[in-house]
Amino acid sequence: MLMQACLVALIGIIATIDYNGPLFMLHRPLVTGTLVGLVLGDLTQGIMIGSSLELMWLGVTGIGGYTLIINFIRTPPTFIRTCADECGNPIP
Repeated sequence: MLMQACLVALIGIIATIDYNGPLFMLHRPLVTGTLVGLVLGDLTQGIMIGSSLELMWLGVTGIGGYTLIINFIRTPPTFIRTCADECGNPIP
């Protein structure tokens, strides 16, 4: 049990170094989920959890230097409208 915890911590350390360093894509959820599943003895479950996390990660991560502009455009007006609706103040 202690050995598995140390190996999972080592996977996390390697993934963090990869994210901040050479970018061999070891920090991706699919890779880390598979490695953790292998260490914990349930490779199929690791792949399934890693793939579902990968799909969520792809939805919020920009490709290259691209930043999702829709987040910057829509968030403040939506927040202001929601706050005004909650307070009962109409917005023209």
